Amino acid sequence: MSNDIARVEETNFFGAVDRFVTNSALVGLALIPSVFMIFLTPWRLVSMVKDESGSGRDRGLLAPGLFFLLSTIATILALANLAPGFLDSSTSANTVESGAVLGSDDVSQIASAWHSGELNQITITIVPTFGYCVLVFSATLWLRWIVGPWWSISTAIRSGFYIFGGIIGSTGILLTALLNTPASEAFIVRASLVASILFSGLVIWVFFWIFRVGGQISVLKGLAAAILATITVTVVSIFLTTILG
Repeated sequence: MSNDIARVEETNFFGAVDRFVTNSALVGLALIPSVFMIFLTPWRLVSMVKDESGSGRDRGLLAPGLFFLLSTIATILALANLAPGFLDSSTSANTVESGAVLGSDDVSQIASAWHSGELNQITITIVPTFGYCVLVFSATLWLRWIVGPWWSISTAIRSGFYIFGGIIGSTGILLTALLNTPASEAFIVRASLVASILFSGLVIWVFFWIFRVGGQISVLKGLAAAILATITVTVVSIFLTTILG
């Protein structure tokens, strides 16, 4: 009897390990497709934004919290390891600030912590980015008066995880490409400014489809709400950046 129990426990243990490794691989593979889905098919985000059942992914789309965390970590580590010139470039701070995502000091600290194996330091550095995202997108809660009561603090934050995480991931890809190609300082700054304008348009686009599908509202109302949401996010972002330095 005891041998049977031992075999069952062993089977359960190995099965749990197998499921964990398999799921980890699937999550990793879904990261980049999720970035493209956020900007190319934002109407697909609504089911995950509203879903609080704890499902980690829906086919190729990661859940918002998981996507935000992995996108942030992957981007910072990619910049730290694949674009080492980013840490020393005089244009790095301006480039990142134009994208309104991460500061070069954050990348430097995380790169150092990564190479030295100080995982706690990585977590401490990422936490402010998380808090920043939560505060910025929580400010859009007032839009429930336009899009409907379904737009709660939870849906606002979960939408923010997708949008902010998508911008972080896209900026990371852009910066890694720019800083590994022979481009002039002026070109990098101009490219980052163009990217900022593009990202503003993409934020409106994503908000529009989330509001349009989630609240079942008209095109005009959805567009107005999306523009107001983007303005709100921008103003709060500038305010927090000014206050926090």
